[in-house]
Amino acid sequence: MSRPVVLGIAALLSGIAACAAKPAPQATNAAPPAAPTSNAAAGKYQCPMHKDQVSADPNAHCPVCGMHMVKVTDK
Repeated sequence: MSRPVVLGIAALLSGIAACAAKPAPQATNAAPPAAPTSNAAAGKYQCPMHKDQVSADPNAHCPVCGMHMVKVTDK
């Protein structure tokens, strides 16, 4: 084989080996999210996408996605 082909194969194999050798992500010791409480009692406003994100501030934004919180109504 020609030298450029051998070098290309060697580079490809070393790249594959480097990707396969990545360590598994470590678990963090962060506290689990607080248990969701009753929406009406907890905050009056919640994220439309993340129902566990609640706030009493009518101008609040979701810390997860940045969406504006909407008023919670009892159904």
